[in-house]
Amino acid sequence: MVWVSFHFWIFSAFFPNRYGRLGPDYGYFLPHLLDGEYWRIASGVMATQWFTPAFCGGIPKFPNPQALSFSAPQLLTFVSDPLTGVKLTMIVFAALGYAGFYRFQRRLFGISRPIAMLGAALFLFNSHFSSRMLIGHLTFHGFMLIPWLPLWLFARRGRSARQRGLEIAGIAGVLAYLASHAIAHVLFQALLFTAIAGLLQAALAPRRSDPRLSALRAAAAAPLAVALCASKLYAMAAFLGQFPRSQYPLAGVASVADLLHLVFRSVFLEPSDDLVRSVVVNTPLLLERQEFEFGVTLVPLALIALALVRRRAERSPVVPRELWRGSRGVCLAAAIILLCVPLALNFHHPAWHAWLKSLPIFASSSTLFRWLSVYVPIAILASSVAVESAASLRRFRWWVFAAGSALLVWHHLAADRTFYHQQSYDPGPILEAFAAAQQEGFEPKIYKNVRSQSSDMLSPSRNAEIARGASQLACYETVFGFGMKNLPRSALRDGPVLELRDGSFNLHDPSCFAFPEENGCAPGDPFRADRRDDAEAFASYRAFPFRMPVGQRVANAVNAAAWVAMAVLVAGPALAGVVRRLRGSRA
Repeated sequence: MVWVSFHFWIFSAFFPNRYGRLGPDYGYFLPHLLDGEYWRIASGVMATQWFTPAFCGGIPKFPNPQALSFSAPQLLTFVSDPLTGVKLTMIVFAALGYAGFYRFQRRLFGISRPIAMLGAALFLFNSHFSSRMLIGHLTFHGFMLIPWLPLWLFARRGRSARQRGLEIAGIAGVLAYLASHAIAHVLFQALLFTAIAGLLQAALAPRRSDPRLSALRAAAAAPLAVALCASKLYAMAAFLGQFPRSQYPLAGVASVADLLHLVFRSVFLEPSDDLVRSVVVNTPLLLERQEFEFGVTLVPLALIALALVRRRAERSPVVPRELWRGSRGVCLAAAIILLCVPLALNFHHPAWHAWLKSLPIFASSSTLFRWLSVYVPIAILASSVAVESAASLRRFRWWVFAAGSALLVWHHLAADRTFYHQQSYDPGPILEAFAAAQQEGFEPKIYKNVRSQSSDMLSPSRNAEIARGASQLACYETVFGFGMKNLPRSALRDGPVLELRDGSFNLHDPSCFAFPEENGCAPGDPFRADRRDDAEAFASYRAFPFRMPVGQRVANAVNAAAWVAMAVLVAGPALAGVVRRLRGSRA
């Protein structure tokens, strides 16, 4: 916990920063956390918030890929406040990342305790997690869960029924969480890392590898994971199907040498704004430094260099010949090929770009640089394995830990984080509104629509109108594209949301954005005059009736059944043991 406490001491200084401000994208997420609190007050914790009246005149909430319903930040906000919820999320997921990476190294690769502790500390302090948290990209908190996937999937332990059940439940739970809250930001990178880790284990630590057991776990966990988030996945597909974002080109680097240079700087040094501006092509958007923050410091490189020097002194080959023989060689080659995937995705060539944009997920993307996050755990793992492979370093492991830890501490104490101290989002109005909502008798409600006159259509801070009981028509919601170009034009206007004009209320029927055919409407249609009760319920954060497609109803039922299965896997063996002990005592 010393490392986690040190991490929190450094980065909690940015919540808020020295000027009392936060990263700009908290202008999107803090209002949504307040919106979730309003829903809890009016409808309860367990009720699904399908829609929100607080943004854009009324839009879907649960079907939104960035919605934080049932997420750790939202649940922690319920017991604190939005800003404290974010800080608690940071420390909880930092601790999970440290513990997960430590166990991942120990169980899958047999890394010694001191080197595994150093590797876990390096992963804890990776700048991909910290920079995204500082800038306000809250969905990236799930990145710290990725070591748990290969840990539970490939570890040979867990032979008892209870252990196998817990491992399957753990794999499914992590996958479902990432699919629900970080599908485009973390999930696919986590899957790629898991595949590479499994191949590396089979090549470097074959005695710890059990492909048959891993395959059985995967076969059980994968369908359970899909079932656990079936309702969310179906709703997301329905919503996003109405608003494709294929108009944005994919940013990339047209030179392999420049791409490797960019990756090296981003992983082992720090991003260079000048380098990014000079080598990144094919993007109309400004890509800021947080898009290239993957830093693990120079410590892993120093460890690898030390190990190579010692192996040379031992007259040992850099890569043992047996690694390239038989199935171990095949696995190692396959891992190297998969390691090239993030590079390939960020290499720009017109024909390659056109093909990528024809694929699902990539078609709606504007940048794939976040795939470089796969190199964060891989670089650290490589350094741990390298140190362990040098026989002459075995008696000096604690010294290596001490030296590496000192360098890591020095780096983070001396780091220049002026960029993050200069962020200027003011959380004050949202926190004041949250405090007001805790007063007895408070009834959350959106009373009116407003339209910002700001020329900056890319500023998330426009969503703060929720704090004044208003819905921002000129909202910030990237599902509709940057600048809200895909948001349907509607007849909504400034003024009370329950004001009638031309037979309609001044409030979108949000079901039309996700399920227009079933509800006999089109995206952007308002509530009709004969649906006053529904419009009032929606504006007051209560559920209203709407029609779902058959597929959504089936997905909801599958989701409910999956949670029952999870309960059985987690609690079933323990309950069975209790029953057996009770029977034995009676006998």
